[in-house]
Amino acid sequence: MAHKTLVNGTAYDIGGGVTLVSGTSYSIKNGKVLIGGTAYDISFVLPPAVLDLWSNSSSSGGFLSAIYCVTYANGYWVVGGKYSDSDNHYARIAYTTSLDGDWTIKDMWSGKGSSVTSNQINCITYANGYWVVGGQYYDTGSDRCARIAYATSLAGTWTMEDVWGSTSNNNTINCITYANSYWVIGGMYRSGTRYYARIAYTTNLIGTWTTKDIWNGSGSNNVINCIIYANSYWVVGGQYYSSKYYARVAYTTNLTGSWTTKDIWNSTSGSYINGITYANNYWVVGGRGYSSGYKGRIAYTTNLTGTWTTKDIWDSNSAIINCVTYDNNHWVVGGVYVDEATDITYARIAYTTNLSGTWTMNDVWEDAANIYGIIYSDSYWLAGGTRKNGTTYYARLAYAGSLDELGNTE
Repeated sequence: MAHKTLVNGTAYDIGGGVTLVSGTSYSIKNGKVLIGGTAYDISFVLPPAVLDLWSNSSSSGGFLSAIYCVTYANGYWVVGGKYSDSDNHYARIAYTTSLDGDWTIKDMWSGKGSSVTSNQINCITYANGYWVVGGQYYDTGSDRCARIAYATSLAGTWTMEDVWGSTSNNNTINCITYANSYWVIGGMYRSGTRYYARIAYTTNLIGTWTTKDIWNGSGSNNVINCIIYANSYWVVGGQYYSSKYYARVAYTTNLTGSWTTKDIWNSTSGSYINGITYANNYWVVGGRGYSSGYKGRIAYTTNLTGTWTTKDIWDSNSAIINCVTYDNNHWVVGGVYVDEATDITYARIAYTTNLSGTWTMNDVWEDAANIYGIIYSDSYWLAGGTRKNGTTYYARLAYAGSLDELGNTE
């Protein structure tokens, strides 16, 4: 978006609609402008920006300030993640009606404990009049629980519910969706030395949840990381372990019925699926593969029961794809890339109009960085994740009207 206009000293992009300047046609949208006596709607597109919503300092390691999920619904941009201070870990959201406006921060729950992964929000959705978040809860001396919270208003009262839990680590909710009159969550449940890739579903948030274990194993590598309902199928993606690490999907047309599992790729080192989407008749998953080094890997198919095509988007000693989406004619993935020559870690996206074609890379920010979620809504791309500089950890966002501008600050 090369053309700019100034409003109160700020340069804005313009796009959509049509107006002529010196015989050249420019795009604009929303608001009002007169062309040949006809009133056209226009609006100003915000310039790209990068912002840190919260931060903390710690020498203990681990991302103690992070954004793990992003969404746009009902006129609100909403993100979820975690924050830690010297005493507690907090499951936190933030929301706004304008990306360049004020963000309201709200801590959903908190607790003490040595594990920095406790008390965080991993997923968020809005449907059927409810905002719902999912994640993990732990406080010293209590069970570790897979927890949801829900409300009809972001600023209102939220109801907490622990859907499952135990004294063991690793009870968590990683994904949530609403479709076909069902709320469905996915994650991990642990009992003793056994780990379960688990879902739970209900037609009423204040009612009873039915749990179902899709697969299980003897290691913490049995987990569901993503879920979707599309084309009459419920599909989950995650990881299964049995001598090797498997990037696994499972699918069904009936939540109460049997599920079919399919291992898309496997390796002797970390292989898993983090994200899934369905668009343009394609199922697409993204995650991590391994073959003479780690790969930021996708796989795609037009038929869940058929053959999946795998493609490595980038590779490095810490290559991961955390999220995958489609909108505005582009397939987009986000994750982490490490430049092995400089040892700099980048929060990276890659995008294409053709799954089998060339992908364009964009390193959105750097310094112990990661992108966990990316969406396109209301004419903007929004990516959320983490950054570390020294001993300071940041919950970071970047937004722009186009993918190539994401990460720009000028």
